[in-house]
Amino acid sequence: MTWKYTFLFTCLFLIACQAESEEKTETPEVVETDTPIELPALEDEYDLAEHKWGFINKGGRLVIKPKYDDARNYSEEKAVVRVKGKWGVINRNGEYILRPTYKSIWSYRNGLARVQGFDYKMGFINETGKVMIPIKYSRIDDFSEGLAKVKTETNFGYIDQSGDLVIKDEFRKAWRFKDGFARIMKFKKYGVIDKKGTLLIPAEYDRISDISEGFFKVKKDGQYGFINSKGKLIIPPSFKSAKDFKNGYAPVSKDGEWGLIDTKGNFIIEPSYDDLEYAGEKMWKVLKDKKYGCIDIKEEIVIPIKYELLYNFVDGMSAFQKDEFWGYMNVEGKEITPAHFGLAWDYKEGLARVAFREGIGYINNKAQVMVEPKYRDARDFSEGMARVQMW
Repeated sequence: MTWKYTFLFTCLFLIACQAESEEKTETPEVVETDTPIELPALEDEYDLAEHKWGFINKGGRLVIKPKYDDARNYSEEKAVVRVKGKWGVINRNGEYILRPTYKSIWSYRNGLARVQGFDYKMGFINETGKVMIPIKYSRIDDFSEGLAKVKTETNFGYIDQSGDLVIKDEFRKAWRFKDGFARIMKFKKYGVIDKKGTLLIPAEYDRISDISEGFFKVKKDGQYGFINSKGKLIIPPSFKSAKDFKNGYAPVSKDGEWGLIDTKGNFIIEPSYDDLEYAGEKMWKVLKDKKYGCIDIKEEIVIPIKYELLYNFVDGMSAFQKDEFWGYMNVEGKEITPAHFGLAWDYKEGLARVAFREGIGYINNKAQVMVEPKYRDARDFSEGMARVQMW
């Protein structure tokens, strides 16, 4: 590959990573740091984008002209877009539901969208742009299972969809509800509450994860273990690191090597790998001697351990890196494309975006080009539409 292609792929990678990181409003699942939510820039700090964003359909037809300085994926038939320093909402025809008004707008979920005014206060609007939850909170999160965390002047609590504070604001940190549980922090320790605000798991752990397959992963005294939904310790903290249960098993590490345990804490696969995680399709992705592959629960090799990088399987497909290029394989490990793309992403709605020499385009699961690679930047399809940035 010549230097100019290397430069192009580097630029595409940096553009894509920067744009995607800016969209994240939630901290990672385990939340090991106290990093604050990154607030949008002041209106006068926004520049008019040299390269505008528009939307295409799966046939590659430009259905909404590139005229936005920034945009987000379609969600519930609507997309939020930025024109200079203000965000608004458009429908699938590109017509404004809400003209650019707010400092920031997050994508719609369950008929509501978070907004932030230029005084940095946050609230919710409905599908027509009407304010449903007063724009008065310093921090607010999307609704999950009917409740949303909010920050008052000092602490976090939870409101219902009427805007009433139904769980008292007494937590230093709080997270979304999942399966009826939410993680909280009190006095620098982590615990779990139910939807009534009852403390089900005492705030006595150094770290705690969301529930996964009936287990909370917890950290105490520098070691990881697992408790059940009633707070009973099932697997005592004895691991240097651990990941959530997936498909009935959990990766754990001892002495710098990873293995796999069952729900009783017994090793099914002894620690012998540099890393291990669930890859989907009843396979476990392993790292050994700086190479990736996949094994099954009997530790038989399903995907040869020879790849520089390997994505988890999505829609029966996985992207792999070999000799610095990217390709795709199916669940049998058959490479349906050689490694010749500069970058590759997961399949979404039947298409995957990939970086060619000419720009970013989309392929189907037979590696056929469905949307020509002519975009400076692009995002995954969502509700049959993808936002693209022109050169």
